[in-house]
Amino acid sequence: MNSKFTRHSMRFQSLLALARKLTLATLCGLLLVSGSLAQEQRPEPPPTPEQPTPEASATEKPPDPNETVTPAPQASQVVDGDIIFTSPGQFTYTRDIRLSDNFGGLRFFGADALTTQPAGAAIQFFGNNATNFPGQLYLDSGAHNSAALIFRTAPTGGTITERMRVTASGNVGVGTTTPQSRLDVRGDIRLGFNGQFRATAGEENLRIIRGVVDGAGNIIVGSGFTVSHGATGQYTITFNTSFAGPPAVMAAAENDTQVRTVNTAGVTSSIVNLRTYFGTGLSDVAFHFIAIGPR
Repeated sequence: MNSKFTRHSMRFQSLLALARKLTLATLCGLLLVSGSLAQEQRPEPPPTPEQPTPEASATEKPPDPNETVTPAPQASQVVDGDIIFTSPGQFTYTRDIRLSDNFGGLRFFGADALTTQPAGAAIQFFGNNATNFPGQLYLDSGAHNSAALIFRTAPTGGTITERMRVTASGNVGVGTTTPQSRLDVRGDIRLGFNGQFRATAGEENLRIIRGVVDGAGNIIVGSGFTVSHGATGQYTITFNTSFAGPPAVMAAAENDTQVRTVNTAGVTSSIVNLRTYFGTGLSDVAFHFIAIGPR
């Protein structure tokens, strides 16, 4: 009897111990699950506000085409490659790159900064309400002896061809890539409202001075010269700006029914001496003259 009781008591204690272990394991599992759920449902802390950069916190001011522009350390958008706009289709709207108003400007430059000694070419657009530069467009070349503003066109089916160039030194060439003067045109030039006039041309670089002088030595027509009348029939014309060499001079007496003549009596780059005659003797005579010489 005692042995049976003892055996039953031992089995009960074993079952009780097993129940305790199961209960402890169950509690540990619940605690782990509860902790995991709490971890998943815990709200994230608010993000730390981004520290403003000196560029972002600087006081806004009107843009200056000559101002040095240093890129921000972090751009809002960095593209490693081309930017391609999808076509909107034929006969529809275009794609625009624009501002939201006309108070500012857009700058495109081929370097990492924009300075008064640019490391690359630049295009700058300003709106009509942009302070200091209203409605202005700047086309800038880089600071380089070979830099230039180059204008090119092509007809339908043709090859792109340079038409005009402004060199780094400021010479402008039309029809030439190497202009040698402030304006160097290779081709004909038409002038006038209807293009009815053609520009004179020559192998030399020439300038012209012309005038009309009365018998007393007074200038009637013309500029760029003075006249001295030292004696009867003797006149000296002095050019305000000397020619680079002696000019060619043509002179004729004022129209008269009597025989009057004008002769040159010495020509230099700065003066021309004229003698006027009535018959064979020196006489004060009104005359016209033209001097054409090298610049």
